[in-house]
Amino acid sequence: MASSSRNANMYAVMQETNGKEYESWLYFIKYTGNEEALKHLQSQIETVDWYILDDLSTFDLDLDNLVSEQTASEMITLNLNHVSNHRKFDGKMQMIDLGLKETYSNDKNIVRVFKKLGIGHIDDYVEDEDVFVHDMGSDEEDDDEESSGTEYEYDISDDSSSSDEEDEEIKSKKSTMERLKEELKKRKEQKEKERIEREREIERQKEADRKREKERKEKEKAKEKKRR
Repeated sequence: MASSSRNANMYAVMQETNGKEYESWLYFIKYTGNEEALKHLQSQIETVDWYILDDLSTFDLDLDNLVSEQTASEMITLNLNHVSNHRKFDGKMQMIDLGLKETYSNDKNIVRVFKKLGIGHIDDYVEDEDVFVHDMGSDEEDDDEESSGTEYEYDISDDSSSSDEEDEEIKSKKSTMERLKEELKKRKEQKEKERIEREREIERQKEADRKREKERKEKEKAKEKKRR
């Protein structure tokens, strides 16, 4: 492990791999200041025997191989995924209790982790996301995708052996994934608005500081003139 001085601007990487979307998403979390929270989360994640369960996700957290802030910033600019791009968090991370128990089955623990962290919900526990806005294409392209009926569709028509109960379960999972995707989109939009507002507030503060400094210098000049 690198020394604490070298870790000042280093990031741990958590990976979520989703069985429904066939995608992996990397979450870059600032290491310094979050060491205990990250170690606590890793200790829980490592108790699970991970595999892709239905449409849920697997999780892994690497604390041995940290990456630089530059690498993390560059990674979130990649536009390779369909559902979510990689994400970077610069703020404080909460202590996360996943609620896992040895008495639970492995599958139940997988479900519990997914309910806490699945589809990007790590952002419920880490502050200050560094949002990079991607060009997601025109509205016309989005309309074409929606009208095609291929996105988030399950082909169940040819499965004559499926029971009504199984069909309902599939439809329920489809609805849940659509809702989670919409929630993720809204959260990203909200965080982008918050980022823009923070930048505006910083600029307003800088302008106020410049104004005060100008007034101070003018007062000093006035006093100097009086002394002369």
